[in-house]
Amino acid sequence: MKNYRVSDGVAVEYYKAESMDAAAKIWIDTGDWHEASATYWVEFMVTEIVLDEDGDEIKDAPSCPYCIAVDPTAPECVDGEAHEWCSPHELLGGLRDDPGVRGNDGGLIAKEVCRHCGCYRVSDTWATIPQSGATACSTEYLPADEESLAWVSKQAAE
Repeated sequence: MKNYRVSDGVAVEYYKAESMDAAAKIWIDTGDWHEASATYWVEFMVTEIVLDEDGDEIKDAPSCPYCIAVDPTAPECVDGEAHEWCSPHELLGGLRDDPGVRGNDGGLIAKEVCRHCGCYRVSDTWATIPQSGATACSTEYLPADEESLAWVSKQAAE
């Protein structure tokens, strides 16, 4: 086992692990990630701690950057229901054959609404990671609004 330092620029943790990937996984699995309504990304660096013959740390030791996505947890639905995601054209607009979907550079943004509570889920297949400019998938949850609640009431009445 080797010694590794993992840092996101704020916190620093030390682990004994078989590899950089193993140290990164320990850091990810034990992280205290804050809740958010949308995906966010955390970049961090894993550095092998290598000591010279005097026991001093070698400054140019092998290191590797990592980036993880922290996806949001869906908000609670009403009355213990499970979300049932729908794409009604009359509420979301867009093309009749693909309601709630629009292009986003090389990907798509799809907006759906829950049939029970009216909250929205927005999935972006070409989201931009702010720190690096790279693209990745993201999810965002938006609260119900007057239009979606009216649509939910109409569905319940039918």
